[in-house]
Amino acid sequence: MPVSGVWWHDEESDTLVSERMTAEASEYISEQPDFERGRALAWDAFDTGEVQVYNDLRAIDSLYNEETVLRSEAIVPLGDHGILTVGSVEQRAFSETDRNLLEVLSSTVEAALDRVERETVLRQTKADLKQSNEELEQFAYAASHDLQEPLRTVSSYLTLLERRYGDELDDDAAEFMKFAVDGADRMRSMIQALLTYSRVDTQNESFESVDISALFERVVDDLEAKITETDAIVSTPATGMTVVGDQNQLAQLFQNLIENGIKYNTTDPEIDVSVSHRDEMVAFEVTDNGMGMETDQIEEIFGVFSRLHTREEFAGTGIGLSICRKIVDRHGGSISVDSEPGVGSTFTLTLPDGEPADE
Repeated sequence: MPVSGVWWHDEESDTLVSERMTAEASEYISEQPDFERGRALAWDAFDTGEVQVYNDLRAIDSLYNEETVLRSEAIVPLGDHGILTVGSVEQRAFSETDRNLLEVLSSTVEAALDRVERETVLRQTKADLKQSNEELEQFAYAASHDLQEPLRTVSSYLTLLERRYGDELDDDAAEFMKFAVDGADRMRSMIQALLTYSRVDTQNESFESVDISALFERVVDDLEAKITETDAIVSTPATGMTVVGDQNQLAQLFQNLIENGIKYNTTDPEIDVSVSHRDEMVAFEVTDNGMGMETDQIEEIFGVFSRLHTREEFAGTGIGLSICRKIVDRHGGSISVDSEPGVGSTFTLTLPDGEPADE
């Protein structure tokens, strides 16, 4: 008893629209009709969600197509998706086993169609979200880039005013001028940080095998002045391990984390970086003895321009950890943090394992 056909429900026209039929069915039926609501037996199955069995179609007074060659038929609902039919050109009685199998078929196909529909929606949502993010990044880049020129003009004229007429200003005017200059400088820093953030995905280098030891030598060299100024102790791993990634972005990633460990610290800063293998990834732990944070603050720190402290307490744009997360995401890794107020924080990162470095 072959499956004779499948119909999908068209919500707009509220019609069961013929999709396809089996090769066996095509031997008897040249073309399957569409079923308008209330004008076919198929709607009983679709509306009730229950398998409808007709052992003798000729005995059905209403909604029976006299032109059909079928004599017995079972109509199987597929949830909100449509129906499929199983028919025979010879009259036969459907057994209890047949009914049970058809009910199993109905639930199985409906579940599969629901899953496909969810996956399709999810793919479309992800595609829309990706496009939206790309558009936002392009806007952020364009806006930040275009804002720099007028901001430079403002800063230049403020500096010129301060230089030429600074001696003629009273205390209040001098203070106002200082606020204006500081505000322009802060805005310039925020714009530059936003540009850096938007460039993570748009202006980057291709991935390559990166020697971890050499990477941290570069990071420590770049932070040498800051480390010397604060008497910080920074311990980095000496290892032959490698990761796969954009070397410049990885340097920025670890520089941001180590620099934060130094900045948010009221004692003598100590930062320890360890590395280990974890499945097919390389795991890093960046531990500091800084101020730490409460558990409910942890997720906030990765937000763009998110700050846990005032600018008077700690300078900065509040975008450094957002850049870290964006870099890690681009590399297919993960980043998390454990922290305790007054004790310090440990940032745990995973990055794709690379080829062994040359000895």
